[in-house]
Amino acid sequence: MIIKKLLAPLVNNKILKEAEHCYIASAAISEPAFDLLMSNLPKHCNVDIVTGFDLPIHPNVLWKILKKYPGRVTLRIFTRNVFHSNLYIFDLPFRKRTAFVGSGSLTLGGLKDYEELSYKIDVERNVEDLKAWFRSYFDIGIDLSEKIIKEYEILYPSIVARDNAMKEDMKQLTDLITGRFNLDDKRLSKQYFQTDDYSTLHNSKVSLNTQLVHHERVMLRNKLLELHEQLKSYLHKLKLYENDDPEQIVSSLDPMFHYEHKVKAMRLAYGRSKKELEDHKSKLTDLVNIQLVLKSQEFGINLSLGNPNSGSEDREYFQKEMNSEEYRKKFYDLLKGLGKGYWVEVAGEKKQADSFEDEQALWNFTNADHLQYTFIIARSYAANDPEIAADTIITSIQKEIDKLIHLYRILKKS
Repeated sequence: MIIKKLLAPLVNNKILKEAEHCYIASAAISEPAFDLLMSNLPKHCNVDIVTGFDLPIHPNVLWKILKKYPGRVTLRIFTRNVFHSNLYIFDLPFRKRTAFVGSGSLTLGGLKDYEELSYKIDVERNVEDLKAWFRSYFDIGIDLSEKIIKEYEILYPSIVARDNAMKEDMKQLTDLITGRFNLDDKRLSKQYFQTDDYSTLHNSKVSLNTQLVHHERVMLRNKLLELHEQLKSYLHKLKLYENDDPEQIVSSLDPMFHYEHKVKAMRLAYGRSKKELEDHKSKLTDLVNIQLVLKSQEFGINLSLGNPNSGSEDREYFQKEMNSEEYRKKFYDLLKGLGKGYWVEVAGEKKQADSFEDEQALWNFTNADHLQYTFIIARSYAANDPEIAADTIITSIQKEIDKLIHLYRILKKS
């Protein structure tokens, strides 16, 4: 039987509820999907899992398996080749067994959100063959340990950064294929940023530093500086300040100073004053700051808690303050008040800002933050969005910063 959304039969047919033992081979595991699995399985049901580290798996779920479910959940890591198999086998009452083999990994995307394909098998002989296949990988896998998780934690931020960069590249490609982004769109003629500006950040140029490409980046920098001049007095009234070095108000034009040596975005950043930065002995973007970002297909407004592996003061302050119920509620209310279109990224995970059920859910999500990761609250505009037309972009930016400034102030350590 063909199954499109694997979670449906697992829940609706009471397979999880009645399972006596569960065997899972998965290319990836996410914490929400693992929690969903364990919350639906009976407490007497043991779980054997084999996976690889070929796709990102958040260290939190590994620690949870090791510390919260010792003796009940056994996870082994297959290391001899790329592991991209996805198989679910359930031992059920009265010696019944059922299995699902397909493309869906143990993630919410794999179980219910993405376009996956699974096939249900309940012929005893066939299920036994699949269990033998599972055992052949599980038995030679390496047992999960504290040492493995600690080593993996060191590498995880760079794994996530590469994975996110790949996803962003694929989104750009998909937008071009489907026509959602079109440099020939006539509507761009009314926009502040036009065809030539987006073309400067095209994939074919991001790694180049030729005289011609550099000239294009200079022209784009000048346009960003023009935007800055129109916003400067408004921003200063909010005590948001640009870099005191005029040459660094716009991010670098040199690929050497960008991730993967690719100029995929150019930005303006605003935060503490020169004196405040000297007191904190930090750079502007090492601490909480608000950014205006142009990418190859969109314009964005970001509230960043600081660059990865840089200043820790604001992050440590935020984590400490989140222990207060009053602070959590204030942060939650301000985040929800941003409205639709905003999202939050913590440790490589993205969620819509209005998707958190309550303060606790938001706290659980932000607890994953670490100095090595990106932490941003952001929204973006399509290139042809009327909100960033030449005659509306200043008003649009001010409207959004009027909302973000309240979050900026509570995230900022005095």
